Amino acid sequence: MIELEPGVISKLESYRGTLAYLAVRVRGECEGTTPFFAEVVNCQTAVMREGLEELSRLFPEVVKKASSTKWVVGSGKAEPVQILDSAAGRRKDFLDDLKAIWEWGNKVPFTMNAADGAAVARWLKQNKEWSREQWRQALRNRFLSEGIVKSQPVYLWLARLVEYVEAPLDRYGKVMLHGGGKLEQAVNTEIGNRAAREAAVAAAGSHA
Repeated sequence: MIELEPGVISKLESYRGTLAYLAVRVRGECEGTTPFFAEVVNCQTAVMREGLEELSRLFPEVVKKASSTKWVVGSGKAEPVQILDSAAGRRKDFLDDLKAIWEWGNKVPFTMNAADGAAVARWLKQNKEWSREQWRQALRNRFLSEGIVKSQPVYLWLARLVEYVEAPLDRYGKVMLHGGGKLEQAVNTEIGNRAAREAAVAAAGSHA
């Protein structure tokens, strides 16, 4: 579980600083670029840069600038690169799938704050055995369930995602025997189309 010190949080001057603090706590002792930390909380590089500058000014013992492009967290001794890369890739896959289902089910854009980012990091750490297909199915089932608020912030419901592994739930929290019908087909089609578009873009880039 990632621990955030209240004494640090209370003295930060903006949400950018809070995002930066969350990102460096997730990454642990390491050295990395601004985009490397921005990816953790799914925010813009410019926002993360301002946050890291604020954090390093107020708490240089937590993070400091190593060069014009890199930051050092703690001693700067990172975990093996392959472990970080694997965790970052898994997080990216999860966020891509979460964004796809969110955009299908909501008219409001997909955004994340520090609490959402922490919830995602915590969920991935606690559910390392989940495959991508398992969480995709659980996300689909939740958005196909009755009585949920599709635009509810991620941190308020992600810990209960396991409840939707088997099937969508009705308004009483019981399994919907007939699933989502045409609605489920629409969700699966949208996610499939999104995956196909991403694969096409990736393929085009590799041949450029």
